[in-house]
Formats: sequence, structure tokens, C-alpha cells
Amino acid sequence: MPFSAQKFILFDVQTTGTNPATCEIIEAGWGIYQASADPLTVDWQVRLVALRESANLSRRIQKLTGLAASTWQEEPAISYAALIAELCEFLREHDGLPILVHYARFKRPFLLKAITDAADRPDFPWISVHERVACTYELAKRMMPHLKSFSLRAVAGYAGFSLGDKKRSRDHLIATAYIWKYMVEEGSQLQGPASLPLQDAAIRQKRLALPNAPGVYYFMDQAQRVLYVGKASSLKHRLNSYFRGQKTKGSRLNEMLTRAVDFQYRMVSTELEALFLESDEIKRLDPPYNRLLKTDERRVQSFRLNDWLVPSASWPAGPSWGWQTWGPLLSLWNFQWLLSISGASVKPEAKPASRWLDAFFSQDLLTLAKETIFGTSQPCAETWKTWGQTIWEAARVETDDDEIDEDVDDKDALEEPEEATPEQAAAFIQHTLLHAMRQLHRARWLLRLMECHILWHVQGKDAGSYRLVMKTGIPTMETSHDVEPGCPETWGLTRAERLSAVDLPMHDRLTILYSGLRKGLRRGDKIRICFRPGLTLDQDELQRYLL
Repeated sequence: MPFSAQKFILFDVQTTGTNPATCEIIEAGWGIYQASADPLTVDWQVRLVALRESANLSRRIQKLTGLAASTWQEEPAISYAALIAELCEFLREHDGLPILVHYARFKRPFLLKAITDAADRPDFPWISVHERVACTYELAKRMMPHLKSFSLRAVAGYAGFSLGDKKRSRDHLIATAYIWKYMVEEGSQLQGPASLPLQDAAIRQKRLALPNAPGVYYFMDQAQRVLYVGKASSLKHRLNSYFRGQKTKGSRLNEMLTRAVDFQYRMVSTELEALFLESDEIKRLDPPYNRLLKTDERRVQSFRLNDWLVPSASWPAGPSWGWQTWGPLLSLWNFQWLLSISGASVKPEAKPASRWLDAFFSQDLLTLAKETIFGTSQPCAETWKTWGQTIWEAARVETDDDEIDEDVDDKDALEEPEEATPEQAAAFIQHTLLHAMRQLHRARWLLRLMECHILWHVQGKDAGSYRLVMKTGIPTMETSHDVEPGCPETWGLTRAERLSAVDLPMHDRLTILYSGLRKGLRRGDKIRICFRPGLTLDQDELQRYLL
């Protein structure tokens, strides 16, 4: 019987982890497939499995699969016992058919455990199931050794099917079917030498003909879907760097290069303009292989300290300065943690807590943090140690279960020692405080940069002059030989209006500009910024306030 007519069982499983002994199946799917069929027309059987009460669906698993607590409210689910009963009945009905899975090393143990757990079915031929499992991952490694990645998304993409970011069983079954269909139909051609589409002679000539200019580039798959958006100070050098040097460039990049069949590009005038365009294009196209600058779960936030405080008799409305709005910010973790260790949110009437809050927002501390952050002076280590010990002792307020949430945005950047000495506590608080002050410094500058005119004389190999006009956070660039930046005609929006107008695309553009200005000043660029008539900062003032 030809392979195109041979029927196979395709199987997929999604779990809470990698160990069958301790992790749960949360979704499983199966179906009968033969290579002559269209994978999209197959009647795939997919079952969502009810979670135990004690089960914990980690944030990572939710992000990978797209499954969340709400999924079990929106979709029907069956018990684990019902799953293994239905699966065993299906396998018995189709006993003898080979079973195809992608990456059997992971999925076969869960399949075998499910069969083993069917204790009331001693007659089930589980040994034959073990022997009938074939792995398309291993087959792809043998038949297509030229691929840079053998992940399901990579091989399916190479075979012509674009698999989305979320890992649901139905999508995985379809992707596995496309891989098998491709292997059967192209089997004879896969035995000889082969190369990736991006290594085609015509694509190579296209790469070599790229301009040595800044711009944005796009890698495309067979369906002309954008896989990745990147920026380059030199399109020629950046795109050709993907095809030389180290063979293994990272699993995610190799997977993308396996799926890509072509690239496109847009040339711009400056590297800063390329950065702006890259940020906007990533949000518009949502390419699967970009991680930074995507929308995802990011959102622009602000806070008022008094909104976090529990009113008390001695502090019914909070301090007057607590009503100031701080933002725009992408994460409030540092501020919430600093407040939590003070005990103020639990015991606002406690004097140590109020002394801590007064110190945190006092001008002396702001000045000290600013001087330390921005390099105008460096307080000695003993100064920080003494201050940190004092704050730590003042902040040691007993609370119940006052632990850092494991799912906060910045958890991997800061981790409090379990048994902190005063010295360790001082260093940790200093680190957290300085990071928070950097956030506030940047937030203030983002609001200022929303409306301004910048005259920028770039130094070095990319020397040139241009004027950048920011109007409500939207940049307009043009070459210029002027000596003055010009000025906005009016002061424009108030601070509150600016803060409310900042959305995520604008925040990212302003952050790019903020970072670019700091980089340019360090490089020696000549920069002048006019915020309104009568308020223009020259080179020396920017060095003092922005760096």
C-alpha cells in the first residue's frame, strides 16, 4: 500500500509540565489521517480536560497554550477518567494503525501513562501502542537535515502551514498532518541535497544588492505572512549577517529562518527613524517571532500613592504629595514593593511607615537618588549602608502572607534574600529604589518629549543633521542645516492631558527617542531641544538633566 493511502492515528497532548508522574493533561486530541487528505477537513477529536481543584495553571503554560481559567468556563471539559476511557476505546477500535506524533520523546510518556491509568482495562494492548508510535520530529531530522530547526512550527512552516503562537491540540494535529503530507508527497526529492528557501541563488543576489542604509526588514513565510520585523543601521550588513558566522544562532531564530522563504525591506533616512518604524510595524503586524515592542499584556499605567494607602485616623487622606500622579509607566512593581515593605498599606498610622514614606518622596532622597543614578556624584557605600539599615529597621512591620507575587513583571530582576542581613537588605532596597527613580526620571522626560522640536547634529561615521518635530508623540523628521531647532507655537497639552494621551505605541516611540537622545549625547552629538517659546535646552543643559 502506498504511503499516501496508509491511514495513521495522529495524537497530540497539552500538559501542565514535562513530567507525566507529577503533571496533568489539560487537553488532548486525536484523529485518523492519510496523506492524500486535506488536514483542514479531518474530523479531529479534541478534549479539554477538567482541572483538579489543586491544579495550578502557571502563567507560562497559559501564555504558551492560550488556555486560561476562563477557558474552562467557555468550553466544555471532561474528567481525566472520561478522557482515558474515550482514548482507550478509540485506540482499541483502530488497533494496528501506526501512531504519529511530533516530538514523541515528550508526548509518548503521557500517552502511555493515560493508558496505564485505565486500570479497569487489563486487556488493553498497551505494549503494541508503545511499539506503534512514530515521531515526525525524528523523521524530519533524517529526511530534511538541512533545516535549522525541527520544532513543530518550523517544520510545518517549511511544509507550507503557518502555525500560530498558541499551542492548542487541534492546531498541532493539523500541523503534524501537514508535515506528514509533505514528507509523503516530496519524499523522493528529500533524499538528495537540499537547502532552505532563503539560501536560493535569487534570494542571495537580492541580499547582496541591498543598500548600505538604515531601514526596516521583514521575513516572510510561504503564505506571505510576516514572521519577523527588524531594524538595521545598514540593511546590507544586518540581513547578510543571518547567513554567515555561527551555525546555531538560537532555537527561536533558527525556527524563523527555517520557515522564511523571502524578505522585504523599507529604507529610511536615519537609524532613529528605523527604530520608530520598527516599533509601529511590530504592533501593526504582530509577527510571531518578535518578542520586544509587542502589545501582548503590556499596558501604560500611572499611580497616585494615596490610592494605595488605607485611610486611618491619623492619616485620613494621605500626605498632600501623595495625590500627585506618577507616570507613564509599564510596571508598578518597584513602587508597590517599596510600599509593601514599609507596612504603610497595612498600618498607615505607624510612625516608622510615615517616616519611610516621607523619606522616600522627600527632596533630599530624590536628590541623592538622582545624583547616584545620573553620575553627578557618587555617595560612599557607607552612606547607603547606614541609610538602608535605618530604613530596613523602620520598615520591619509584621504582616500575614506578605510575599512577592511570583507573576509580577519584574520578578526576575529583583529577588529579596530569604534571610537578609541589614547589609543585604540595604543593598536590595538601594537597588530597588534606584530602579524606581530611573523609572520616574524617564516618565517625566517622556511627557516632555511629547511636544518639542529637536535639532540634532549626529557625529561619527553616520554624521548628518536633521530636525525632529514631535507633535502629540508622533515624530516627523527632515534633514536640516539650521542652527536653531525652532519651537512649538504653543505650550499645547497640560501634563494631565499628556499623561492621559499616552498609549502603548506612543510610549514605545517616546522611549526610543529618550534612549536615542541619551545615546547621542554620550557619543558627542550636538543636540538642542525647544519645548516652548523661551524654554530651549542646549548641549550642556541636556548633559546635566538627561544623562
